[in-house]
This record gives sequence, structure tokens and C-alpha cells, in this order.
Amino acid sequence: MCAGFLLILLALAIQAEDSLLWLEPAELRVLRGMSASFNCSTASRWNVMIWHLNDRVVLTISRRHGIMECTQCEVFNHSSPDVSSWEMVLQQVDLKDHTVTCEVQNGPKNSSNLFVEETGSIQISGGNVSVVWGQQVVLQCQTHGWFPSPNLTWLLNGEKRDTLNTSSMLDTTGLYSTTSTFTIRANKSSRVECQASLSALLKPQSSVVSLTVVMEMDTTLVKRLVVYLSSITAVLAVVICTVLCSRKMGRTRKCRHPNAMRIVQGVSANSVATDTEGRINPGYISAYNTGNDNSHLSNSAHGQKHAIASQQIPDVISSNDHTACTFYSADGIKTSRRVTTV
Repeated sequence: MCAGFLLILLALAIQAEDSLLWLEPAELRVLRGMSASFNCSTASRWNVMIWHLNDRVVLTISRRHGIMECTQCEVFNHSSPDVSSWEMVLQQVDLKDHTVTCEVQNGPKNSSNLFVEETGSIQISGGNVSVVWGQQVVLQCQTHGWFPSPNLTWLLNGEKRDTLNTSSMLDTTGLYSTTSTFTIRANKSSRVECQASLSALLKPQSSVVSLTVVMEMDTTLVKRLVVYLSSITAVLAVVICTVLCSRKMGRTRKCRHPNAMRIVQGVSANSVATDTEGRINPGYISAYNTGNDNSHLSNSAHGQKHAIASQQIPDVISSNDHTACTFYSADGIKTSRRVTTV
């Protein structure tokens, strides 16, 4: 009795293996208007393979005659001697959820789920924003015309941030509009991005804005800065005027009295006569000397009296006075007196 029971189990296992059928993938998500591909394989004996999209037959394949019926699809045979494998590619799938079923006549069947999704628009309302440092900023990301409702993600300078206050609404066309709010404290200029993603979307769609942070000028600080700059300007002006006046006084330190020349000459003559005590000045040449020994000097001196009339060689004196002064005559001709100390 036990041996008979084992034989029955073995027969059932062999029959189940022979009738096994695979449909891949078990679940597929595509965007609206794209194609969807499925593979149905079996190792059992079969005569007719039938494909269903929901409750509608879209493909019929005969083992003997090949493809008999195909509605909006393409078919490819990938069979081997041991396994029959057929690929069905659905074209232009509609925006709805579908069930794809593959079965062999009077044999096993298997089903897969097909989800068709739709992308719409995405935008951060308000565009680029300029705010004062430390201000709290509220940004809103809006999507329209999506199916199903997309997943919204906020990124600040490329880093993901928590998404709060997200809501979705289904419109009359069967598509979703979603709104998400993001709050940030403006501490520095940043790049803010909102991304919308779906399972069938290979790369998220996004909207990007720039958050520019500006410094708020304190009026008290501005006033202090103006006072400080004014003080520095005043000090610099005083210093410059002092330097210029000092240079000017150094250049114009001269005797400007009209009679200064005559007064100083008289004082100098008396001083020289007193200091020399009547001693002969060997450097003095008289214009009226008539001696024979000095006749050649007299003639020479007489010829030059006009050239040296304004200059006379001073007496040689012994003096401790080392003061010299520059004088101007009434006609503008410079006349100088110098005392030679010996």
C-alpha cells in the first residue's frame, strides 16, 4: 500500500513538471505610449498558446501553424528543443492598470501585472528668491498631470532634505496634481531643487531655483562708519595743511624790509672797521689808486668797477659770528655780504 502511494506521488510530480509554465516579468511598469514586453515559456506539450490583456485575447499561437492572431503587438520566437518560449511586445499601452495572462489550451496559465504611468509638469512656484540673511523662506513645489501621484523630493545644494506637507488631488481627467512645501532658514545662498519620480521613470524630473541671501545693513552701523570716515578725513586734512605750511615758511624765511640792505651794510661796515682795528685788507682794490706800482691794477680795477660795483670783497676779520642772511634790494638785484672767519 505504501509503495502504491509513492508511485502516485511520483506520477503527479512528473505531470506537474511537464505542465509548468513561466511568464516574465511578474510585474512591469512603463510610461504611457511606450511598449511592454513579456516572455511566456513552457516545457509541457501544447498545441495552442493564448495571450490575454485583461479579458481580451490579443495573441494566439499554433504549435503547428505559428502566429494566428495579433492585435497591437509584436511576437518573437525564442524556443529551444526542450522549452517553448515566445515573446509578446505590446505597443502603445493605455493609461490604466492591466493584467497579462499566458496559457496553453487545456493546460496551465500564468499572469503578470502591467502598470502604465504618466508624467506631467513640475515647477517651484515663485522662481529665484532673494532674501535677507536669517529670514525663514517657504518654497512650494507643484506637479500637474501625473499618474499615479509622483514622489516628491527636496534637495538643498545636492543633499536630500525631509519632505513635509505633501498633498495630492485627482482631477477630472484621472491625473494627479501634487503640492509639497519646503521651509528653510536663509543662512547662505543655496541651490534648491525639487524632484518628481515614478517607478517607470528612469531619471527624475526636476525644477531648480536659486536662493540668494543678502546682508541687511544696520543704520546705526552706517552712521558710525560715516562719523569714523569723517574723523579720519579731518585729521588727514590738518596733517597735510601743517606739512604744506611748514614747507612754505621754510622757503620764504628771508629779510623783506626795503631798507634792510642799507641798514645791514652800515652796521656791517662799522663792525668790520672795529674788528680790523685799522689793519690793511690785502684783498681790497681801490678804484682811485694813482700809484705807479699799482697802475696796472688800477686800470684793471677801473675797467671792472661797473661789473663789481655791487660786490665788494669784505675785510678779513676775526669773528665768532657765523650768521649769514640773504637780502633783496629795491631793484630786485641780490647783494650778499659774507664774513670770512680766520
